[in-house]
Amino acid sequence: MALLLIGLLIWIVVHLIPSLQVNIKIKLVDAIGENGYKGIFTLSIIIALALIIIGWRSSVPTQLYYLQGPVRTIAMLFLPFAFILFAAANYPTRIKQYIRHPQLTGLLIW
Repeated sequence: MALLLIGLLIWIVVHLIPSLQVNIKIKLVDAIGENGYKGIFTLSIIIALALIIIGWRSSVPTQLYYLQGPVRTIAMLFLPFAFILFAAANYPTRIKQYIRHPQLTGLLIW
């Protein structure tokens, strides 16, 4: 589980540096060049992904909750609507006339 968390932490930090700490990115690009920065970024993401996969594979699966009886059936009935709304965000449909953010609404229904 520790490897999974370390991998997630590396993933998050590497993705947040370009958007939140622009000065750090600029210093790195000035020091090692654009291609060097891209190489370090790519290598860091590959390492983080490997740690996430290894940590996930070594963790013991636990069930957090289980939907009981009719609640599960109701949840399964809502899923097609959630998928339709989620997909409608990327296509020209009339759904956008009635629902302002169909992808977000689909995610909330899911």
